[in-house]
Amino acid sequence: MPRSRKEKTKDCEAKKRECCVTPTPCGKTNFKAVRWYYDVDLKDCFTFRLEENCKKNGNLFPNCTSCSMYCKGESEEEAKESCVGFA
Repeated sequence: MPRSRKEKTKDCEAKKRECCVTPTPCGKTNFKAVRWYYDVDLKDCFTFRLEENCKKNGNLFPNCTSCSMYCKGESEEEAKESCVGFA
């Protein structure tokens, strides 16, 4: 059975609590930009399609490197290495 959002937040191992809240998919309206977010279950950063009607939270980053540094607590060098091809 999938874990609830509350359970995921409680068990989150991210360095910052705001990284524990996954952005809510907002449907396809008017594309604004690609952002990065930290996935609690997979413990890594992934892309998120930001649409015009998306509700923003503290778990949206302009690139993989900033997501990895903030949420995973990686140094800039570590983040660039784990985000090779995505920086």
